[in-house]
Amino acid sequence: MEAAESRPLEALRRAAPAALAIIPVSMLFGVLAGRSDWTPVEVALIGLLGFTGSGQFAVLPLADSGAGLLTMLLLTASINSRYLPIAYVSASRLPRRPAPRALLAHMLGDEAYATETDGDTWESLAIIRGSLFITWVVAGVVGALLGGMIPANWLAADLNLGFRQVWY
Repeated sequence: MEAAESRPLEALRRAAPAALAIIPVSMLFGVLAGRSDWTPVEVALIGLLGFTGSGQFAVLPLADSGAGLLTMLLLTASINSRYLPIAYVSASRLPRRPAPRALLAHMLGDEAYATETDGDTWESLAIIRGSLFITWVVAGVVGALLGGMIPANWLAADLNLGFRQVWY
């Protein structure tokens, strides 16, 4: 019999509160990106390729200001360097095959790490990380769609929903 931690429903049950918690954050990113003329496809791609809430929020004003790709990559890499010790600690639970190992390593996030336990199998990690990853991407796209539908006159000119620096 499998350990309780490896059962799919148990893993989903443990991931659900974290998934619910990231929905408004990801939707806010999507709204801000949509208001900055990012398409829902671009929001989906940055969520799929650069799954990092803080990095995505930090890159948004850089992209709006015309910063170069190298600058944005260096910023995101430095913010994401916090995952190195987390990845090291959880690496022994990952599958040995390269493709699933790389995919699960890519989907590592703060919420997943906080939800996982030492007794989890790699299948449980796939369910936890995958459900949080998919939730982040889908909520961001929904936010981008909603952001594009918010009439400009609903928001005051000086309302700053993001991390944009305003120079006077």
